[in-house]
Amino acid sequence: MQEYLSHNPSLLQSPRSMIAEVCLTYLNFQCVRERSPTLSSAPSIVPFVGYASCYWGKHIRREKAETLSPLSLELLIQFEQHVFSQLLLLRYHENRSWGEPSFDGRSGPKGFTGLHGAAFLGIVEIVVAFLVMTE
Repeated sequence: MQEYLSHNPSLLQSPRSMIAEVCLTYLNFQCVRERSPTLSSAPSIVPFVGYASCYWGKHIRREKAETLSPLSLELLIQFEQHVFSQLLLLRYHENRSWGEPSFDGRSGPKGFTGLHGAAFLGIVEIVVAFLVMTE
Protein backbone atom coordinates (compact mmCIF):
# COMPACT_ATOMS: atom_id res chain seq x y z
CA MET A 1 0.00 0.00 0.00
CA GLN A 2 2.77 2.40 0.93
CA GLU A 3 4.52 1.76 -2.37
CA TYR A 4 1.30 2.30 -4.34
CA LEU A 5 0.54 5.55 -2.53
CA SER A 6 4.09 6.82 -2.97
CA HIS A 7 3.79 6.19 -6.74
CA ASN A 8 0.35 7.89 -6.87
CA PRO A 9 0.66 10.90 -4.54
CA SER A 10 -2.32 12.72 -6.05
CA LEU A 11 -4.75 10.10 -4.72
CA LEU A 12 -4.77 11.59 -1.25
CA GLN A 13 -3.93 15.16 -2.13
CA SER A 14 -6.97 16.66 -0.41
CA PRO A 15 -8.49 14.00 1.87
CA ARG A 16 -10.83 16.32 3.81
CA SER A 17 -12.37 17.61 0.61
CA MET A 18 -12.79 14.05 -0.63
CA ILE A 19 -14.55 13.04 2.59
CA ALA A 20 -16.79 16.11 2.44
CA GLU A 21 -17.65 15.34 -1.18
CA VAL A 22 -18.59 11.75 -0.30
CA CYS A 23 -20.74 12.96 2.61
CA LEU A 24 -22.51 15.61 0.52
CA THR A 25 -23.06 13.28 -2.41
CA TYR A 26 -24.54 10.70 -0.06
CA LEU A 27 -26.80 13.23 1.67
CA ASN A 28 -28.04 14.39 -1.73
CA PHE A 29 -29.04 10.87 -2.82
CA GLN A 30 -32.78 10.62 -3.31
CA CYS A 31 -33.13 7.66 -0.90
CA VAL A 32 -31.58 9.80 1.85
CA ARG A 33 -33.50 12.98 0.94
CA GLU A 34 -36.75 11.02 1.24
CA ARG A 35 -36.11 10.16 4.90
CA SER A 36 -38.30 11.97 7.39
CA PRO A 37 -36.62 14.96 9.06
CA THR A 38 -38.39 14.09 12.30
CA LEU A 39 -36.08 11.47 13.76
CA SER A 40 -34.43 11.16 17.14
CA SER A 41 -31.46 9.16 15.79
CA ALA A 42 -29.94 8.05 12.50
CA PRO A 43 -32.03 5.37 10.76
CA SER A 44 -30.33 1.96 10.70
CA ILE A 45 -31.16 1.33 7.04
CA VAL A 46 -29.00 4.31 6.01
CA PRO A 47 -26.16 4.05 8.55
CA PHE A 48 -23.80 6.61 7.02
CA VAL A 49 -26.41 9.38 7.28
CA GLY A 50 -25.51 10.16 10.91
CA TYR A 51 -21.80 10.67 10.20
CA ALA A 52 -22.39 12.51 6.94
CA SER A 53 -24.96 14.83 8.56
CA CYS A 54 -22.75 15.80 11.47
CA TYR A 55 -19.30 16.00 9.91
CA TRP A 56 -19.43 17.20 6.29
CA GLY A 57 -19.19 20.81 7.47
CA LYS A 58 -16.19 20.07 9.67
CA HIS A 59 -14.31 18.56 6.73
CA ILE A 60 -15.09 21.55 4.49
CA ARG A 61 -13.93 24.01 7.14
CA ARG A 62 -10.57 22.23 7.40
CA GLU A 63 -9.99 21.96 3.66
CA LYS A 64 -12.02 24.12 1.34
CA ALA A 65 -12.69 23.16 -2.26
CA GLU A 66 -14.63 25.17 -4.83
CA THR A 67 -16.21 22.01 -6.23
CA LEU A 68 -18.09 21.40 -2.97
CA SER A 69 -20.13 24.58 -3.14
CA PRO A 70 -22.82 23.22 -5.54
CA LEU A 71 -23.24 20.03 -3.48
CA SER A 72 -23.48 22.05 -0.27
CA LEU A 73 -26.03 24.45 -1.74
CA GLU A 74 -28.11 21.59 -3.10
CA LEU A 75 -28.30 20.14 0.40
CA LEU A 76 -28.93 23.45 2.16
CA ILE A 77 -31.75 24.45 -0.21
CA GLN A 78 -33.76 21.51 1.13
CA PHE A 79 -32.48 21.94 4.71
CA GLU A 80 -35.80 22.12 6.54
CA GLN A 81 -37.15 18.98 4.87
CA HIS A 82 -33.91 16.96 5.08
CA VAL A 83 -33.07 14.41 7.76
CA PHE A 84 -29.57 15.91 8.03
CA SER A 85 -30.92 19.08 9.67
CA GLN A 86 -32.55 17.13 12.48
CA LEU A 87 -29.55 14.85 13.04
CA LEU A 88 -27.08 17.75 13.01
CA LEU A 89 -29.04 19.75 15.58
CA LEU A 90 -29.74 16.72 17.78
CA ARG A 91 -26.04 15.89 17.82
CA TYR A 92 -25.14 19.45 18.72
CA HIS A 93 -27.78 19.54 21.45
CA GLU A 94 -26.46 16.29 22.95
CA ASN A 95 -22.98 17.81 23.25
CA ARG A 96 -24.07 21.10 24.83
CA SER A 97 -25.89 21.99 28.01
CA TRP A 98 -28.76 23.81 26.42
CA GLY A 99 -32.16 24.10 27.92
CA GLU A 100 -35.01 22.67 25.92
CA PRO A 101 -34.23 22.47 22.19
CA SER A 102 -36.44 24.32 19.73
CA PHE A 103 -37.21 21.00 18.08
CA ASP A 104 -37.93 17.43 19.04
CA GLY A 105 -38.11 14.02 17.40
CA ARG A 106 -41.66 14.65 16.22
CA SER A 107 -41.58 18.15 14.78
CA GLY A 108 -38.06 18.80 13.49
CA PRO A 109 -36.20 22.12 13.61
CA LYS A 110 -38.39 25.22 13.71
CA GLY A 111 -37.44 28.31 11.72
CA PHE A 112 -33.97 26.96 10.94
CA THR A 113 -33.20 27.43 7.23
CA GLY A 114 -30.34 26.42 4.96
CA LEU A 115 -28.73 29.79 5.57
CA HIS A 116 -28.88 29.14 9.31
CA GLY A 117 -27.40 25.69 8.67
CA ALA A 118 -24.42 27.07 6.73
CA ALA A 119 -23.79 29.72 9.39
CA PHE A 120 -24.23 27.13 12.16
CA LEU A 121 -21.55 24.98 10.51
CA GLY A 122 -19.26 28.02 10.19
CA ILE A 123 -18.68 27.73 6.46
CA VAL A 124 -18.36 31.37 5.42
CA GLU A 125 -17.91 30.64 1.69
CA ILE A 126 -21.13 28.62 1.61
CA VAL A 127 -23.02 31.35 3.51
CA VAL A 128 -21.89 33.89 0.91
CA ALA A 129 -22.75 31.55 -1.98
CA PHE A 130 -26.17 30.87 -0.43
CA LEU A 131 -26.89 34.61 -0.10
CA VAL A 132 -25.78 35.27 -3.69
CA MET A 133 -27.91 32.40 -4.94
CA THR A 134 -31.06 33.59 -3.15
CA GLU A 135 -30.81 37.26 -4.22
